[in-house]
Amino acid sequence: MLGAADIDSWDDDIRTDALGALRRAGWDHGGRGEAPTVRLRLLLARFRGGETLTTRELSDLRNALLGA
Repeated sequence: MLGAADIDSWDDDIRTDALGALRRAGWDHGGRGEAPTVRLRLLLARFRGGETLTTRELSDLRNALLGA
């Protein structure tokens, strides 16, 4: 049975993977381009500004920008 620590660990892994993928692709830099929708542009601006995004927001942003 999964416990709270297992879920937290899984969430941390997802967040680390999403952040790493966005950084490796250069999306943490302003010159990389813009996201395709208003919502994603706002998320991208928050990401570039160093704000903490939820796991869902990071996943949505990564999937939209990297086509994963």
